[in-house]
Amino acid sequence: GAYEVGPTYYVYLMYKQFGTRMLAANTESDVRVYAARREDGAVTILLVNWATQARFLNIDIDGLSVADSEAQITDFTENGGVVTSTELLDDDFLQTLEPRSIRLLVLPARP
Repeated sequence: GAYEVGPTYYVYLMYKQFGTRMLAANTESDVRVYAARREDGAVTILLVNWATQARFLNIDIDGLSVADSEAQITDFTENGGVVTSTELLDDDFLQTLEPRSIRLLVLPARP
């Protein structure tokens, strides 16, 4: 028989990429922000939007400058969709989150 991949599968893929050393990050009422540094020096940022509406959020992580960083982004949507993209970040670090979604950003280590 065929197996269907459920949301739990994608959660494990996402956590596999997440770092091990937690960093301080801002959080708002319906949006949770988690950040960590991986052993390879990359910074991972997990954004969780619990709201039923889109949210716009300026990300602030202690000691992290994201200007000119090229982030690998993976979006996990409520309906089980997964979209991967690359985005050049600027100092504002404004992110738009779809309703009831999870976004994982991976910023490569800086030399």
